[in-house]
Amino acid sequence: MTRAKDLNAPHNWREWIVACSRDEWSSKRLQLPGSLAMLTGQDCRALGAIAHCWALYAASDEPGGRGALAAVRALLPGLQAKCHGFARELIAQSLDWDDREPLWNAVVGVRAGEMVTDDEHVPCCGECFHLRHVGAECGVNGCKCSGTSSKA
Repeated sequence: MTRAKDLNAPHNWREWIVACSRDEWSSKRLQLPGSLAMLTGQDCRALGAIAHCWALYAASDEPGGRGALAAVRALLPGLQAKCHGFARELIAQSLDWDDREPLWNAVVGVRAGEMVTDDEHVPCCGECFHLRHVGAECGVNGCKCSGTSSKA
């Protein structure tokens, strides 16, 4: 008797993407930048590490979550820019499909393509996931959150 693979285990990230792309329901949610064939060896290693970061974030307290987000930020330069979408989609492997956008925004910054560092910005709170300057209120137009970090 063989044991089935746990596709939600971070080391099975490739198999998870393939299974989701073949599943009728999941494939509608995936927004992959291309096929897995475009990934280099370095891309695969970086994505493997990023998958483990998302698993750490999912199971961490606030300091662990901040560390996991910082690690993802640090690993992104190890990927070809065109492959960053794979890292975004892997959020759903450890968390939920709806977590992709707010967490990805917390990693890459409010404006597309802008990288932020932990020294300048922190995720705002668990309510809105905006980024704010350290020591400042949220400041995003119309945001009604408390402006204090509860997870990230």
